[in-house]
Amino acid sequence: MRDRDAGLRLAGDHLSVLEESGEKEILSLSYASIVQAFYSRSKQPRWKGPDGKDEEANVELGKLSLFRGERNWLTLTTQASPVFLRFENADLQAALSAVQERTRVTVQRLAPER
Repeated sequence: MRDRDAGLRLAGDHLSVLEESGEKEILSLSYASIVQAFYSRSKQPRWKGPDGKDEEANVELGKLSLFRGERNWLTLTTQASPVFLRFENADLQAALSAVQERTRVTVQRLAPER
């Protein structure tokens, strides 16, 4: 997995992740397929697995990633694989509210890393 700029569209009965240009769809996910949603402010996406234990992904963040601080991650879990979305501070609250409203899944906020 690698980090890349993209756009998020919430429409109809699904969310779409689009290339930065907005022309090509990278991922489409129906709202009904989302089981849980987790927000974490961390270096890597974090969420709770089906057994309730903390899990963490390893996303390639590019050159100098060792020096980058924490980021805003929204992890959507499905029956298949989790989906990781990263948001800038300015977009975070609107994105979390919109995803929660459309999916009707409460976004669970995880405690900060220690």
